[in-house]
Parts: sequence; structure tokens; C-alpha cells
Amino acid sequence: MAQPGSSPRVSPMEDLPSVTASVADFEPEDGHLHNFLRKTRQLTGLTAEQVPVPSLSEIGDVSLADSTILLLHCSLVHGMSAMGKEMKEHRLETSDLESRVANSLPEGVDHSAQLNQIQSSLRDLSHWVAHVPPIQVSAPPSA
Repeated sequence: MAQPGSSPRVSPMEDLPSVTASVADFEPEDGHLHNFLRKTRQLTGLTAEQVPVPSLSEIGDVSLADSTILLLHCSLVHGMSAMGKEMKEHRLETSDLESRVANSLPEGVDHSAQLNQIQSSLRDLSHWVAHVPPIQVSAPPSA
């Protein structure tokens, strides 16, 4: 049985490597908003004169609600841009398929003569079906 104060299932922590400080450089929220605004402006193709991106100090003065709205608007622009690119790709694929189908159809083939022959054959058969007498069913004998 284990002695009080010690657990037989838990090994000592001496074997674990020491934890080192993280070297990841986290961007502050203001820097993230500044970069996102800049990337959105580049995505739209607008110039800095048309849509000036506020400096980091100006972004620091923006309220939380306003910065949230800015982030949502930028996200909307990025989403619409991605959808536009997909639509353009689908339109190109569709036009390519349409041109391949148009080029693969045989030209000058008139099927109306063949369809007329089939239609006249069906008319001939319909006369035969119309003249068949109906089958009468008699009542079962009563007991």
C-alpha cells in the first residue's frame, strides 16, 4: 500500500523539459485593425488618397463599437471579393463548356424526316387500337 502523501500512479515532474518563453510576437488589436484596413484597401484597388487608412494613434482613439463595425465591414468586403472571384471562375468554366458543346454538335443534321416517319407509324397504330372491341366482363354466377 502507498504511504500517505505519495501517489503510486503519479511520477515526479523532474523528467519534463523546462518551459521556455514564447517567441511569438502578437500584434496589438490596433495594429491588427490598421493592417486589415490596409489589406482591404489594397483588395479594392483604391489608393491612399481615395481611402486613407488611419494611423495607429488614430485607431487607438476609435471606440470598441466603431472598431468592431470597421472589422465587420472589411470582412464583408473580403467575403464579397472571394465570392466575386468564384463567380468569375464559374462563369469562365461555363462559357468554356458552352463553347465545347457548341463545337461538338453535328451541323446540318435534320431529324424532322425521321420524326415524321415515326409520327405516321404511330398514327397507323392508333387506328388499330381504336378498332379493338372492348372486353366485356360477365358477372360471376350466383350460388
